Amino acid sequence: MKHYIDLVIKAPKAMHTNAVMGLTYSAVHSYLSSNKIDNIGVSFPCRQLDLGGTLRLHSDELTLAKMISTDWLQSISAYVSLGQVAEIPNVLSYQVVSRQQSKMSPSRLRRLEKRGNRSADDLNQYRRKMAANILSNPYLDLNSASTGQMYRKFFRFDDVSHEINGKFNEFGLSRGATVPVF
Repeated sequence: MKHYIDLVIKAPKAMHTNAVMGLTYSAVHSYLSSNKIDNIGVSFPCRQLDLGGTLRLHSDELTLAKMISTDWLQSISAYVSLGQVAEIPNVLSYQVVSRQQSKMSPSRLRRLEKRGNRSADDLNQYRRKMAANILSNPYLDLNSASTGQMYRKFFRFDDVSHEINGKFNEFGLSRGATVPVF
């Protein structure tokens, strides 16, 4: 991974930056999924409490050049400034960007209730644990292309001292491969 592209969010006053970031991230996911690309990783270089206003894509020059030559971003181009493919500067550290999932969720609670094999006390205890285990990681609200349901994708960022090569999923995430931090 020697190159990158920055996608800078230009949210109108009526929309929150995170909402436009969700649309942008969904467009990236759609492109990666439909083209079966597993060598583009994502990062959020302006991340603080939320993900910030920049989505960075990391890959090789040819893959990124091919991506920006297509119209995959056309539907939201008014809200996103697409940078040029650039060479990654000197890197001091690396990061694994992955999905963080809660082991307790409202959908799991509904399934437990539907089965009918749990007592009311068990279900109340699950609700209390679920309320206590709320994730504080940055997230995006996304729409599932298959079900149309909105869901929350939480992100986890693990700093590592060296580069780890590997594949990325259709969301640009990996459990082990790193992206450079700069």
